[in-house]
Amino acid sequence: MSHDSALLMVRERGWSSGLRNMLRKENGTWWRTKKCWVQILVWLLIANGIPAFILWIIPLIDTGSPLPSGADGLEAFLSILGPAATIGVLILAQSIIVREKQLGTAAWILSNPVSRAAFVLSKLIAHAAGILAIIFVLQGLVAYGQFSLRDGELWPILPLAAAIGLQALHMLFWLAFSLMLGTFFRSRGPVLGIAFGAYFVQEILGQLEGLVPVVPAYMPTKLLALCMPAALGRPLPTVLPIVSVAVSAVLFVLIAIWRFGRQEY
Repeated sequence: MSHDSALLMVRERGWSSGLRNMLRKENGTWWRTKKCWVQILVWLLIANGIPAFILWIIPLIDTGSPLPSGADGLEAFLSILGPAATIGVLILAQSIIVREKQLGTAAWILSNPVSRAAFVLSKLIAHAAGILAIIFVLQGLVAYGQFSLRDGELWPILPLAAAIGLQALHMLFWLAFSLMLGTFFRSRGPVLGIAFGAYFVQEILGQLEGLVPVVPAYMPTKLLALCMPAALGRPLPTVLPIVSVAVSAVLFVLIAIWRFGRQEY
């Protein structure tokens, strides 16, 4: 496609050499193809479909039941968005690096004045921005409109924004993790298998907090448990998951840059 090959002369040097050029290319895969509209429609259905059903369809079907409130839609929205976004990110991210290796485009791009750090960071930034805009910001705005319309008044937007921010940090953890895995393997199977395995293992460990009280408190799944209190404007019971997830995501990115910088093409 034209946006994949439209690499322009750039003047960056060092670790950022070619970063703007690569960002232009990677952003094109999100915003200059039909992928954008497909993702928007899919996530509107996933994230806002069930809340819309609860808030608008059920009252039409069961006219004798009490009208649901925006809080009912909020609970459904947050409980769906976290796990669904994680699975979606793992699927979207499985081939970010691997595909470039398989097609040989990584070797071709790196033969240009593009640093390996810029190559990795451009993938992370462009995909994080696309996912954040479509899955979190857009869906959050639609959900906010639904809740406000159902209750007949504007909802406080900052608590909901805080909850969505926690969901976005959770997404960034798994995106960085998948990106790191892609620098170690040359096929999608191990990347997707290990990522999904890690996701389900931490979900299981999260259920064993009474037996292993220390480790689960730092895991990404505990970050999602903070979303509902944040959305309701309540004090968070802990900030440990926020710190551990943020530090882990940065560590994954650094490992990805280190590993990718030592591969031969």
